[in-house]
Amino acid sequence: MRNRLIILYAGLITANIAAWVWALLAFRSSPVLLSTALLAYTLGLRHAFDADHIAAIDNAPAN
Repeated sequence: MRNRLIILYAGLITANIAAWVWALLAFRSSPVLLSTALLAYTLGLRHAFDADHIAAIDNAPAN
């Protein structure tokens, strides 16, 4: 169980780093697009921690 969790977190961290490296390379000449990407990322994180999402995860049956 612990190894699965470590692999999951490592994959998520790697995907986030890869996405930001891509965004920095793709939007290096356009600071407006880069700041829009940061805003979208921040709002997405905020949305992920909304109460309805947390409640849905909390009520999910355990395997």
